[in-house]
Parts: sequence; C-alpha cells; structure tokens
Amino acid sequence: MKRRDFRVAFCVFVMSVLLSISATAFALVADGTSKSYGPVGGYSYTNQSSVGYTNSSSGVWASTTARVSGSVQVPVSYIGVDAKLYNSAGSLKTSTGFKYNDMKTGGYGVVTPNYYTHDTYYSKGDTRAYTGTGYITYSSNQSPNVNY
Repeated sequence: MKRRDFRVAFCVFVMSVLLSISATAFALVADGTSKSYGPVGGYSYTNQSSVGYTNSSSGVWASTTARVSGSVQVPVSYIGVDAKLYNSAGSLKTSTGFKYNDMKTGGYGVVTPNYYTHDTYYSKGDTRAYTGTGYITYSSNQSPNVNY
C-alpha cells in the first residue's frame, strides 16, 4: 500500500470512530447560577437548577439541588426539593413534587422523569428549608434554555 493511500485509509478510520462516539456519547447540561438564602433554622443554603439530555432520543430532564453552606450537615427532613421542567413558553411539563432528605446530609437533589417531546426547555425548581416549626420555600434561578 502506498504511503498516501495508508494516510487516507487511516483518516477515514479515525473519522468513522469519532462520528460513532459522538453519536452515542453526546450529552448537554445547562446549569443555572446558584442562589444563596438563609440562615433558616440556623443553617445557610444555596440552590441550583439544571436542565439537560444525553442524546436526541433519551428525553430531557431537570434537576434542582440544595446545599448547606460550609461543611455542615442538617438533620432528616430539613431540606425539601422540587425539580421542575418548563418549555420556553413557560408551561410546566414535569416535576418531582417536594422530596425531603431522608438522612443527615450537607446537600440534597432530585431529577425529574425524562420528557420526550422535542422543544426548548429550562429548569426552575423550588427548595424548602426547615425553620424549626415549618418550612420556607425558595425558588432557584432559572437555568439557560436547552433545545432538545
């Protein structure tokens, strides 16, 4: 085989491998900016929402996470999180409802079920912090839009 033919064959092989990897391992996640709140019940927190998908047939999802500031853990049920997925028109498409931490933790997050309709989406969830007698709810900042 001539040297030129070998280079062409090698380039074709590399391109086919790269194309097959990119077609199966593509992922896109857009994170909103974190938001600080508290102290509530003696603890300060941050929350953040994200939206993403793995590939064009995997479905789009939203996540919301609340973290305790510093290296501190809160007791069971001190953090509530509700992840919400909206389309760009502002219509709620799916959510988790409020879920609460079931063990002592420094942070807690939830992810919506995958949603399979192609559109433009963002995430904007809610978090709750326990005051000692009840909860205060805080909305996260909206994530950037993702075209799915």
